[in-house]
Amino acid sequence: MQLRIAKPFVTGTPFEVMDPTTMRPTGEKQAYGEEYSTIHVPLPLRGRLTSVIVYSATARAAV
Repeated sequence: MQLRIAKPFVTGTPFEVMDPTTMRPTGEKQAYGEEYSTIHVPLPLRGRLTSVIVYSATARAAV
């Protein structure tokens, strides 16, 4: 298998953090980052791999 970085990690433009209870700015800035990776899987192995994506809204809100 070959792993390649299609787009290296880049931090987005910082934006104002909002307090989730009052929806008012907190005076802090935060930003998100993106990276796109690709993987080449040989044909004999393609049908044997499964991707699992886990998302937790509770854990996201705690950050």
